[in-house]
Amino acid sequence: PNQRVQITVDIEKIIQTGSLEITSDADNALIYLDGNYQRRTSSNRSVTISNIQEGIYELRIVKEGYQDYIATVRIYPDQTYRINARMQPVNKKGAIAVYCNESNARIFLNGIYKTTTSANQVKILDELEEGMYEITVIKEGYRVWLEESRVYSGETTSIFADLIEVEN
Repeated sequence: PNQRVQITVDIEKIIQTGSLEITSDADNALIYLDGNYQRRTSSNRSVTISNIQEGIYELRIVKEGYQDYIATVRIYPDQTYRINARMQPVNKKGAIAVYCNESNARIFLNGIYKTTTSANQVKILDELEEGMYEITVIKEGYRVWLEESRVYSGETTSIFADLIEVEN
């Protein structure tokens, strides 16, 4: 009685870990968690990063020619956080696919001659910057066909020029 005993106790926090499973459409992109490199993506299978301490992390996936993919992920003990990372191309050009019911009609893009049509084959106007374009298709004996079309980065816009014969 009336004695005081001092005890020192070292308490160690049990570190709990979880996993992060990443599926990406870009192959060989670099994966970072809170700025620390982890590994590379694979476009044909998911990549799993194991033994991540529980907590909140910034996930960044980087690849040349693509916008960085950035997400916040929360890792819980003994659980796998799954993420599907769709990488968006940067400064990629688009195209217009011109289908026509007549062959040998002239295709103009913003008033500049590009090629002639083929009723059996699509004509691709590629390497176009994103934006609006005027497509004109002209063939003697047919009405002029004109349409405005938007080109989106990394996409091909299809248009169908249905030429109508002029009646005399």
